[in-house]
Parts: sequence; structure tokens; C-alpha cells
Amino acid sequence: MKNISKKNHYIPCFWSANWNLDYLMKLRNNTINHQSPRKVLLHTFGVAAKKIYQKKAENVFYIEYANLSEVESKEDLIELNKVFNNVELDFDIEDGFNENFSYFFNYEDKFTVYENEFKKYLLNLIKYKKINNLEEKTYISLFLYIQILRNPYYFSKFTSMINAKKVSKIHLFLEMEKALKDKDFLFNSLFYFINNEWNIYITKDYSLPLSDFPFIESDSSILICIAPDILLEIEMNGRERINNYMIMNESKHKFIYDQILKNSHFNLVCSEIKFFKFLNISNL
Repeated sequence: MKNISKKNHYIPCFWSANWNLDYLMKLRNNTINHQSPRKVLLHTFGVAAKKIYQKKAENVFYIEYANLSEVESKEDLIELNKVFNNVELDFDIEDGFNENFSYFFNYEDKFTVYENEFKKYLLNLIKYKKINNLEEKTYISLFLYIQILRNPYYFSKFTSMINAKKVSKIHLFLEMEKALKDKDFLFNSLFYFINNEWNIYITKDYSLPLSDFPFIESDSSILICIAPDILLEIEMNGRERINNYMIMNESKHKFIYDQILKNSHFNLVCSEIKFFKFLNISNL
């Protein structure tokens, strides 16, 4: 039987690890070799405790068994096998549903598959600080879309809707997978990001934080810190152009700092302890 992953990282370690400056420099210099992003140390602020810790990336931005659900009926099992035609089973699905056993489905494996689709493009954006073409823009849009799907803030809303209908969380995963497999639906979802103007801002230092809810909204745009020195701003204006190497001004910096702590529910990380002071965190 395959081991079930306990820690489900809604922000993947290969992304958060870049808030360790040594790791980030190695990425940009192509000298990471076999260093695991999961073991990289991060300066982490715990929102509830109001304390700064040093934690490994694998111990930040996760919820235990968030994407695990019990299969409660044979009908659900058959539907799972139909939608996920490569589901790994340890038994014959045609056998009777034995109520003396527990059956579980882990959607975390599917999230990993989707993350591997955009991983190369996200890391290239972090390495080279620019987006070159529509292909790269599309895969970064997939990254943003998957972030929305699995972020605890939105995911809790999805599960609340499922619970209100008094059906298993399995049905949430089924609907997610159907949507991701539906080319028209997925195109429209990604087009929401693609069909707008993208600004890639570069900071002079490495002061941008990463929050457990990384999306920051203004009146006319969505912003997300891609790395400690890279900010992606999507202006919702219907223009498809890309503006690389823009310099962030002080007012935009301040807006990021003011909003990101309000958005954070559990943790946020900075590349160096000194940058937490910009967040106006009291009682430190």
C-alpha cells in the first residue's frame, strides 16, 4: 500500500525555499545540485503566537491530510475510478464494498502532478526575473489557478459548500478534477489571468514576504510575491502585454507590507529577520 503524505503543502517547498537567500542564489547560479528544498531553513512569523521562528520549509505552509477523504460507498469508488482512470487500487473494484474496511482517496498526489506541470516555468521566472512569451504566461497562470484551488482560505469555503450539501469531500475532489480536465473550463479559468497586463517588478533588496495567502488585491489589480525580490502584478485591464524589469516604488512596497499581514492566517516568511520590521508587527 502506498504511503499517504501527512503534510499537504498548499505552498510547495520548491517555491517557499527561495526565501532562503543562500538557496535562491544557488538556484540562480545553477549550483543547487541535490539540495532538497524541503530541508531549507526559513525565517517564519507565526501569526497566532506573534513570534519569529526558524523552520525548515517542509514545516511551513501545510495542513495535515487536507486532501485525504474517506470513500464511503461503492458508488463513490466507481465514480473515482471513472474520473481518475489511473487510480491506484489494492483490490478489485468489482468486489463488494466491504464495510469492515476503510477506503481512502488522496488528492494530494494529483496536486503534485499539476504542480510539476508549472514548476519549471515558476523556477525560471524566479531565476531570470522575466516572462518571455505566452507559453510562460500560461503556465504561470496555471500556477496561480492551482494556488487558488488549494489555498486553505478558499479550500475551506469549498469544503463548507460540500458539507452543507451533506456529501463526502470526495465529491469536491471529483468536481475539481472534472474542471481541470475540461479544456474549455480550464482555458476560461486561465484566460482570466492571461488576458490582462502583467508587470514584473524587481526590488533593490530581498524584502518581499511570502504569506500563507499570497494574493493581494487592489482596486484594479492582483499582486503576488514570486520571490523575495520579484513581484508579479496583474492589471485587470484586458491588455495582454508583459512588462519586465519594472522597478518597484516606495508606495507599492508599503502597500504590500500593509496588506500581506492582514491576509496571513498562519505564517509568513521573510528572507532575513530585519525585513519583518517593515510589516509593523507589534509585540516582537
